[in-house]
Amino acid sequence: SSDLECPALRSWLNDKLRSSIWPLLAAQFGMTPGDFWLQDAFILKFEAGGHDRLVTHTDDSELSFNLLLSEPADFGGGGTSFEAAGETARPQQGEMLFHFGRVRHAGEPTTEGTSRFSTQCAQEDQR
Repeated sequence: SSDLECPALRSWLNDKLRSSIWPLLAAQFGMTPGDFWLQDAFILKFEAGGHDRLVTHTDDSELSFNLLLSEPADFGGGGTSFEAAGETARPQQGEMLFHFGRVRHAGEPTTEGTSRFSTQCAQEDQR
């Protein structure tokens, strides 16, 4: 993978987080919107027969959330599996999946086509 810094995109994303996402996270996890800050954001691309998955891991964040960018008809397989629950979530395009960052999870193999996700990691402000 390669990192690309884009201050204008980060500014736009922070505006969207403050107006839309932080209030949703706060309601779901019993916090206030001002408690969060964006630790990291990136886009993942999975291709059948190539880089097709993420192995089971935890994130170095309080909360993580993924947004499916691809149309589900463009790929097969995929999804985010949660080890303890034994379940795999497969959101629709534009849907977000929120979870505690330290919960063990994996990106399941993309078996056909290409899938893209936007992944963000948030921390709680420790003021």
